[in-house]
Amino acid sequence: MRGRRAAAAALCLLFLCGCGAAEPQNTAEPLPVTPEPLPESSAAPGPVTEPEPWTGEFDEGTLFIGDSLTYHLIIRLLEPEGYLGAASAMAVAGSGIVHFDMEDWVMTPTEYNMGGVFCNEEFEGLSFRQAIEASAGRYDRVYFLMGSNGSAKATQEGFENVARLLLESYPEATVYMQTPPGREGGPIALETVLPAIRNAVAAIRAEGCERLVLLDTAAVWDGGYLTVQGIHLTDDGLRLWLDCIISETFAPAEEG
Repeated sequence: MRGRRAAAAALCLLFLCGCGAAEPQNTAEPLPVTPEPLPESSAAPGPVTEPEPWTGEFDEGTLFIGDSLTYHLIIRLLEPEGYLGAASAMAVAGSGIVHFDMEDWVMTPTEYNMGGVFCNEEFEGLSFRQAIEASAGRYDRVYFLMGSNGSAKATQEGFENVARLLLESYPEATVYMQTPPGREGGPIALETVLPAIRNAVAAIRAEGCERLVLLDTAAVWDGGYLTVQGIHLTDDGLRLWLDCIISETFAPAEEG
């Protein structure tokens, strides 16, 4: 069993849109911790893998990393409709980049993540950094989305450090840094977190690293497709997300 499907199945109905139940999220502000910086050389250009046509599912070289948004994408769309394929995941509700170096913030269903965890069995009980280090060199395609939790305290340096960790750990991978959804005046501090992510990607790419790519999903959702809390995505929003990933990170399907 690749992920924590037992926990996901038991809680799935609670997390569906419109049911009025609580969705997995971190209600407390994360501690103001910045992930440990990595050497500048960790973002060395490296090889850029040419995108292949979409085959209908993700392969074993794919890794999804994120918070409850990624968790919902997996349990509500990718897994039930067969798109997940052989991909790996590190998805923990309530997570932010400040949690990468917290050894007690692990991939196990607990009160602080409301049981919203989906990951490979081998990653259970590990922190994000521990799981990334344990799987070093394994993936050639990484989809990363965090920033909703602790959005008001987001910094370019924090996102740069996480991006460098991923680039160093997966030297054959293209890392897609995505941007979180939100609406003007909503609970997500878009005016802080979006520039932090976009500038982090621009700064590392300016060093010549083409393996880090901005997938500006916030611009695709454009303030819409949100549940009443203004944090999570509707089913249509999740499907639009998948469509964006397919159209922007895979080659066009071959005709004939």
